[in-house]
Amino acid sequence: MPSRCTAKPKNILYVIPTLRVGGAEIDLIRRLPRMDPSRFRVTVCAFFERGELAENLTQAGIEVIGPLVPSRHKKRNVDARLPHLESFRARTKRRLPAALNSIAGFARNIIKKVVSVLRVFRITLETAFVYLYSAYRLARHIRRSNIDIIHTVLPSAYLLGALANGLARWRPLIMSRVSLNYYHDSKPLYRILERHFLHRVVDCAIGNSNAILKQLRDEGIPDSKLLLVHNGVDVAAFDKEMVARERARVELNISPNSLVISSVANLFAYKGHQDLFEAMGHLRSCVPPDWALLVVGRDVDDNLAGLCRLSRDLGLTQHIRFLHQRLDVPVILSAADIHVSASHTEGFPNNIIEAMCARLPVVATEVGGVPELVVHQRTGLLVPAKNPRLMGNAISFLASNLDRRTAMGLAGRVRVESLCSIDNNVNAFQSLYARFATRGDRNRQAR
Repeated sequence: MPSRCTAKPKNILYVIPTLRVGGAEIDLIRRLPRMDPSRFRVTVCAFFERGELAENLTQAGIEVIGPLVPSRHKKRNVDARLPHLESFRARTKRRLPAALNSIAGFARNIIKKVVSVLRVFRITLETAFVYLYSAYRLARHIRRSNIDIIHTVLPSAYLLGALANGLARWRPLIMSRVSLNYYHDSKPLYRILERHFLHRVVDCAIGNSNAILKQLRDEGIPDSKLLLVHNGVDVAAFDKEMVARERARVELNISPNSLVISSVANLFAYKGHQDLFEAMGHLRSCVPPDWALLVVGRDVDDNLAGLCRLSRDLGLTQHIRFLHQRLDVPVILSAADIHVSASHTEGFPNNIIEAMCARLPVVATEVGGVPELVVHQRTGLLVPAKNPRLMGNAISFLASNLDRRTAMGLAGRVRVESLCSIDNNVNAFQSLYARFATRGDRNRQAR
């Protein structure tokens, strides 16, 4: 029987929508280059968009394939498709009596609703076609590359990976959920498909917090298929990317004596930036006049414009700095005194892990898996979500207590080192893959 060192590496296929900067994507960048190449050959399929992080994987010798479709479908404005109806309403409003104007308006609304339904139906058909076509292409890659295990990350990848797996005659299927299932409310189709189909065919469901595992359990996945694996970070490598506080502030053009607060999250509405801005608006008389809030993250759904308007309305423009997407987050954190996460929903957020790694005290909303990471009054302060006033009070308390900030930051660093070791993370995934690869071998021999 061949020894492990001479055995052929198992082929692992990761399926993820994009490799743009985000929590799930950063996890892959940290984990996959550390996988033992003599045991596992990893390929990543970014089926919507490669993204800027793809280069990190290819430089580490990891193959990245995709996208599987030319481009993502853009939303269309129904009213923009109906200029003739707008013109019709304007003409009839000028020329017809009030009663007929009401009838014309009613008819126009009916037509708009019909067109809207047809538009939704068309987009649904287009989306179904895109998924089926992508699944076909992915299944062909699975068969040609002799993939042993399929690992999906994020809901759309879960659906696509399961479809492709069925077309490829079933390999072990693993999924990672890295957020709470808030998307079930806005996308009920995902809820139906996951509960009644995907969860029945998945072989292992991984959550990065107990809060996520509880939801997966409530959705019908048995404990025998559930696995908890916390996000991992290489604290030594992270330390090398940090710089001296004074140098970081010079690079960012910040005064040495300023109170600096960091916030690292893409500008999704649920990340709570509006709450954070309002919290800072309550603090004008409670914090030093020379303070800065560093907001790191790419714009999403044009939320940046609204946040800029809000900062102007609150009179905070000179204090809030939008740094957009940055790949040098350790440098940003090097300049900060306090880190804040105002999110309305979270799984096990990397931005908090990184802040604790940087020895920063954390003010965070008590949602999802955050309380598993931030110990209240020890490594930071927890506040209810969507409560700017209490968040402002917590920031004010830390702003005026240097000793507590220092103690919390040191305790946070110790907690991250024990809870979020990159070695533990990698070993957990390698053990899982070894177990399922063996099972897959037995299944193929049986066939």
